[in-house]
Amino acid sequence: MIINHEVPSLNLKLMLVVLLEHQLIYILMLLAVFRCHNSVDISVMQMVEKAIR
Repeated sequence: MIINHEVPSLNLKLMLVVLLEHQLIYILMLLAVFRCHNSVDISVMQMVEKAIR
């Protein structure tokens, strides 16, 4: 099993999409936490928000 360290943002996006499909409330909480800590790039937040709508 090869772990790709070059695209952590892609793995994060895939994880968010999977969570979004199963538990919307969890993705909303994660999004709120990420915003509070400014630890996620804007493209990920926009992708999540578009998926929610």
